[in-house]
Amino acid sequence: MGLKNVEGSDSSRPFSDDMYDGGDRAGWGDANETCGVCEHCISGEWIYCSDGLKHYGDGNTDQGSFATGVVWREQALFHIPDSMASDVAADRMCAGITVFSPLTRYGLKSSDRVGVVGIGRLGRLALQFVRTLGCEVVALSSTKEKNEEALRLEAIRFVARKGKKQLSVPRKINHLIVTTSHVPGKQFDAILAPVASIYPLTITDFEAMLEIPYVSFLLSGRKFIGSAVPPKAV
Repeated sequence: MGLKNVEGSDSSRPFSDDMYDGGDRAGWGDANETCGVCEHCISGEWIYCSDGLKHYGDGNTDQGSFATGVVWREQALFHIPDSMASDVAADRMCAGITVFSPLTRYGLKSSDRVGVVGIGRLGRLALQFVRTLGCEVVALSSTKEKNEEALRLEAIRFVARKGKKQLSVPRKINHLIVTTSHVPGKQFDAILAPVASIYPLTITDFEAMLEIPYVSFLLSGRKFIGSAVPPKAV
């Protein structure tokens, strides 16, 4: 969510590993502070901190990268390599890491087929990451408007969903990345492989309910896996 030059690093603090020197660039994402002592923090899954997790925009005084200076814990920061431009790095702190997380945490293989629903900011990055990982990728959008763009990003097939009761793809999908506010339902049933995983990524409505075709999911062993901002190790 932000990126700043590091003005200094305090190595006198207990447990500090002094990761940064003055002049380094550091970035941070949506979550920027945790308790540091609960079971999730200790295991490295600090994004699931049960006591003290703070997010950007949740009512605290965090102003993101609009501030002239900021003080963060080292655990919340990412070192930005000199080879990466700041504008590119900033996008990776939010959209980039959000779509990259499920591609690396849940057993995706280069032989898998991946579907990406929605070709916006997250969807474009997802298409590029999936192709870099060697997988076949299918782009799915509500209309044909993003067809050329998706194929330019090396999707093997573009599928327009509007007006269709069921969809079709060359080979059934093992992992479905959902970057839209609408979570796939019965329309997607025919294109998902047995034991396929679906990853809804967009946080839009805290009151929204998830509805799925129960029997087909039960018999096919499919999974919904919630995924938002991942731990720093990703």
